[in-house]
Amino acid sequence: MFSAIADQLHVNGVDTYLRSAMDVRQELMKFVRADSSLCSRIEATLEWTDTLDKYLDRMTMDGTWGDGNMLSAASLCYRQRIAILKPDDSQPIIIDNPTVSSEDNLYLGYVSSSLAGQENHYVSLRRGVPKEDNDIQQETSKPTSK
Repeated sequence: MFSAIADQLHVNGVDTYLRSAMDVRQELMKFVRADSSLCSRIEATLEWTDTLDKYLDRMTMDGTWGDGNMLSAASLCYRQRIAILKPDDSQPIIIDNPTVSSEDNLYLGYVSSSLAGQENHYVSLRRGVPKEDNDIQQETSKPTSK
């Protein structure tokens, strides 16, 4: 998820450079720790055996899957709405940010383990640019020498 967010920030012109997934992780942890109301909302979602500090420490580790809390934090931190498209749903899930326009969207795809046969995974979705007929190169065969 963190690498997909990093790619979307770059593709959509939010950043002039490509952040790494670790950059996004660290920025989000710093952002969450600095926002007491966000901390309270995240704390309310944790299981009774977890603490906010343990949760955030776990989220800073490479390989830890991001979750809904981190998607909400990313929406607030980067001032973007996040649209999540799933292959089995016709409507995207929107992580809304009321402080931004509806055009400021990051587009993520979500592939669940039941569909992929693997782990759940977020991917960055990019718009395809249709090629003109004259841009498509036809494969040509080389003449054979005798």
